[in-house]
Amino acid sequence: MGKWFSILIIMLSIILPNSAVNTVSAEGSIETLVINEVQTGGCDVFVTEDPPKCSMEDGQKEFVELRNLLPIDIWLDDWRLEYVSASGATVTELVVLNGHVKAGGNILISYDGYRPKDVVPDLYFAKTNASGLLAKSGGHIRLTKDSVVMDLVGWGSAAATDAWPKVPVINPEYSVQRLQPNDPLYDTLGKFSTQTYTTSPVGDGLVIVSEEDPDAPTEEPEEPRVPEEAQSCEGIIVSEILPNPEGVDTGKEFVELHNPTSQIISLKGCAIGLSGTSKTYSFVEDISLSPGEYRAFYDEVSDISLPNAAGGEVVIINGNTEYPFLYPKDMKDSEAWALIGSTWQATDRPTPGEENIPMTPVVDSSDELESSGLDPCPVGKFRNPETNRCKNIAILADALIPCNPGQVRNTETNRCRSVMLASSTLASCKPGQERNPATNRCRKVLAAKTALKPCDDGEERNPETNRCRKATAKLASAAAATDKSNDESKNLINYGILGLVGTAVVGYGVYEYRNDIRTKLAGIKNRFFATKSGE
Repeated sequence: MGKWFSILIIMLSIILPNSAVNTVSAEGSIETLVINEVQTGGCDVFVTEDPPKCSMEDGQKEFVELRNLLPIDIWLDDWRLEYVSASGATVTELVVLNGHVKAGGNILISYDGYRPKDVVPDLYFAKTNASGLLAKSGGHIRLTKDSVVMDLVGWGSAAATDAWPKVPVINPEYSVQRLQPNDPLYDTLGKFSTQTYTTSPVGDGLVIVSEEDPDAPTEEPEEPRVPEEAQSCEGIIVSEILPNPEGVDTGKEFVELHNPTSQIISLKGCAIGLSGTSKTYSFVEDISLSPGEYRAFYDEVSDISLPNAAGGEVVIINGNTEYPFLYPKDMKDSEAWALIGSTWQATDRPTPGEENIPMTPVVDSSDELESSGLDPCPVGKFRNPETNRCKNIAILADALIPCNPGQVRNTETNRCRSVMLASSTLASCKPGQERNPATNRCRKVLAAKTALKPCDDGEERNPETNRCRKATAKLASAAAATDKSNDESKNLINYGILGLVGTAVVGYGVYEYRNDIRTKLAGIKNRFFATKSGE
């Protein structure tokens, strides 16, 4: 049934009317052969920063990858890959496809002479100029059959996308990659991811048949072997990075290498390292990876410690060439950065040495839970759809124990907390207290002056607190009066002393000069009487 249904889809895609219509809507197109990945430029001198930046661009490093979504081969008669300018006014034919693409296979088409990640392209664009063919600022890649647009993606200033996917400007060494409906990011990002630094070009799905004998069987593939002249680790990619295992990191961090080709590839003579550091691990032994094989190299062997918070860039070193693979910062515990299909994404299920698998699916029913291998969450918990970890269920407020008096339930945390109750519901304050309007608490109040006990002698009432205090003003005036009387008394005493001293001095003088005084007085007396007798 599935095979015939797929054949029917192919037939429908071939007989779609095209005489009057040049395009079909994105929703109405039949997804058979689609645009899977696009890179519009690369870098000659790359500076590792956060985010990474390019100091010298190379416009010829561009490619388009196509993918067959059907489980059967698709014949490519009248299929074309085209580049449309940002305005939509200019259409450039990149390649005319022929032969057929294998079931589930990829076709890699690059600028003439460019081998992305050293993967040999199936076809090349025509060589035009040194700046490449796909404009960095904006444009469209579209896939047509019999002049009907079967798939299209625009970037930057692209103006003719209609309902087809459109992404921002694609930076050098970055690409945009198609997401499938079963991808965890499909519902949020749509058909195409945001740009990712680590591109993942894949080809070798195109089978070209000669025109003389289009039905001639293809040759049986040779047994995998190590090419005699093959360069070491050519074609090997980093496929999974675990920088932050749960618990102690040492001995658990790993970098996984993958051989996506159909040949055995030797790692001898190559190395892996961490960009920006001198830490490298060289493969001195003759270690080989079989076709499709995954192999993990742990930090206890490589002695490469992967940064957690800052993120980093793992590189494969092949002679003087480095192939970088960037992983993001702040990876969660036991969360790996893995290449799944053609898209790099985080997964909570690391698979060292095995094919990578996406994030644990979110399950709702017990049947789905059982099939996913996850244990049910304990009572009172549910599974977080983002992390698949069990999380406490918020309890409804009406199912909680009532709060104590003077408390209310916090609507955000459902916890009880103290509140300021309304004044009408508060108990009366004790005598000598009043209600503080700011806090609704009782506090001591100042009683009326008429009801206050009289102050003792020498005290007075403080007008601010109504409390008794020493009468400082009266004491000061009394002290002043006392000082005045004391001064007067002291003055009287001083005058008496001066009088006594003066009297003593005069007496002493009279005594000391008594003879002289007596002689003087006698002379005066004689002159007086002489005068009287003369009259």
